[in-house]
Amino acid sequence: MEGSQDNRRYEDPRKDLMDLAFYVTDKDGNLTTTTNIDEWVKWYSDISNRRVGYTVFPEEGQLFTTFIASFKTEGELVGLFHGWETMWEPLHGSARFWRWDTLEAARSGHDFIVNAIQTRKYSLLEGPI
Repeated sequence: MEGSQDNRRYEDPRKDLMDLAFYVTDKDGNLTTTTNIDEWVKWYSDISNRRVGYTVFPEEGQLFTTFIASFKTEGELVGLFHGWETMWEPLHGSARFWRWDTLEAARSGHDFIVNAIQTRKYSLLEGPI
């Protein structure tokens, strides 16, 4: 069409995210939220804000536990089924994951898994921890 204009408005592609509150943790691991996505991205980008534990086993693999960020909207939890995750990446074999509802559980779980690996009690890692 000759002479026509494109009158569509272009909005910030993050617009749908603006109504959400993003979880962050304070220095003690307590959950809090921010609605500022730029603040959240800056916080999330620094792994030291989210790391609970990191243990390397030179002959076996690495174990790390972090806060996995999620979001909420209007006071209801959305997408936060567990706030922390432990991942075991062995040098050989398949990775394993565990998820935790609290910082204390994440710390305890990480320590339990470290002990199981150090004492070579791998069968302890087969079921729920």
